[in-house]
Amino acid sequence: MRKTLAVVVALALALGGFMIYDSTKTKQASKLEFVAGQANYPQYTTLADLEKDAEVILEVKFTGERENIEVKQSGFVIGTLSKSAVDVLKIHKGTLSNKEKTTVYEEAYIKGDRYHHSEGYKLMNERGR
Repeated sequence: MRKTLAVVVALALALGGFMIYDSTKTKQASKLEFVAGQANYPQYTTLADLEKDAEVILEVKFTGERENIEVKQSGFVIGTLSKSAVDVLKIHKGTLSNKEKTTVYEEAYIKGDRYHHSEGYKLMNERGR
């Protein structure tokens, strides 16, 4: 009986700890101020049109490694991107020199307490959302 009670208490504590951790992460993310920019990209109406123009199409998983990269032109910063490391799960089109890992440049970044993004772009995360 004591072992069962100990297991139930341990599970309850673990679940409670996870819930507190998760709510803390959510509160931290909700403290970010969102800063939106505009983008000028082609808008594809069908997947076939996108596939026709794409050189490489990959299925990837974000590794959690990310850094901000300043884009410069003539010595001046003209933008900032996130440089995100990903594991390649599947190559649907094209070829890669390293078939296991690659880098994706994303149209959003976090600096301080601000989340900067283009047209609502959402950064990849480890959960796949």
